[in-house]
Parts: sequence; C-alpha cells; structure tokens
Amino acid sequence: MKNAIEVTAIDKMVKTAIGKEARELLSVGIHPVNCLVHIEGTIKVGEDFEKKQTNKIDWIGLTALALSKLNGVTVESLIAEFEANGIDGSTIKKQAQEKIDALRESTMQLTKGAVTTQLDYTIEAVEAVETVTEKVKV
Repeated sequence: MKNAIEVTAIDKMVKTAIGKEARELLSVGIHPVNCLVHIEGTIKVGEDFEKKQTNKIDWIGLTALALSKLNGVTVESLIAEFEANGIDGSTIKKQAQEKIDALRESTMQLTKGAVTTQLDYTIEAVEAVETVTEKVKV
C-alpha cells in the first residue's frame, strides 16, 4: 500500500473523540456528503515488541480441569496432607504462580509498536457542481 501513512492518519482522526462527537450530532437517515479533508501533522510508529498474550490461555478450561480433580476423596486427601505436613499456603501460591507464569511464557507474541499522532485537520464542504453528460453517436 503506497499511502499507508495517509490511511493511518485518516484512521486515527476518525477513531478519536471527534469521530464520536460527530456521530452524536447525526440524525437517522441517509445524508449526502462531498468534502475535502486536509490532515497535517506527524505520525510516530513505535518499535515492535514481544508481549505475553494471556488472553490466549484457556482459563475456563484450566479451571474446569482443576475443579474436576476435586472429588470428595481428593479433597479429603488434600486436607489430610495439609494437616499432616503443615504446608505453607504461600509455598503453594508460589508454585501455582510459577505454573501460571510458564503458561504466560507460552503465549509470547510479536506485537506491532504503538502508533501515536499529533494531527490537525480541516474539513471543507464542496458545493455540488451540476454535470451534464451527453451521449454522442459516432
């Protein structure tokens, strides 16, 4: 795409508060539009970076699996083990956190850098120009 910078500038302008504010002023119906838009400013594109995509972890499935392991005998066994060994809750939490961190590591993904802008715009209405088309037989 040759004009990626311009398309990004338009996209950013539409997605900002001005786009939302303008929508609030529109009435229901079909509205003709003919305008020129002038956008001027800068676009800054950040470096790509790696990010853990924790939303890709199936937390519901993981929780369901853990809960499925807790039948009556298992619960009694866990309580007995806890009472017999005096297991420190913080140790269990630490082990669980290590497992969760390992799950998060598996979701590492390259993410595009942030795009920030400093843009000004003007919108100029264009008056309709009547055009006449003639069909000529040759």
